[in-house]
Amino acid sequence: MSHEQWPGVDEAVAALRKAFGTAYVEHTGGGCFSIYVPIEGMGVLSVGDMHGPLGDSNHGWGVELIDPDGDYAGPVCNVPDRSVPKLVEVLRASLRDGTRTGLTHHDLVCMRRDQHHADTGHFVNPAHAGDPECVECQEIHPGFQADEQ
Repeated sequence: MSHEQWPGVDEAVAALRKAFGTAYVEHTGGGCFSIYVPIEGMGVLSVGDMHGPLGDSNHGWGVELIDPDGDYAGPVCNVPDRSVPKLVEVLRASLRDGTRTGLTHHDLVCMRRDQHHADTGHFVNPAHAGDPECVECQEIHPGFQADEQ
């Protein structure tokens, strides 16, 4: 199956399949698609455009991890120039030693927010500042505001 509407996707699927054994384009809901790369014991790497699903911008590659239970487990890397060899290289590094390459400010804010939520149950997003009595919630929330400027 050809995915010509998304530049570089056929090349990426072939390279990821060669490097990791399996890679395929999957419908993720609502008209969105991603390249899925199952990794035994970790879950699935979900590869899309740097700022969303395939076709959202056709700019760069963005990779997120979905854990074995199907829950979102955070950003893995971003490859701004949409280089397929670089995508394979940074994913190998991530699987080897946990390296996360090219994360944006937004990715880092979300990672901090997700960890805080896991630790406390507090939830912070651009429209909700979390627990008004919690210092960390109040530190995280402005990070989302900075992304919007």
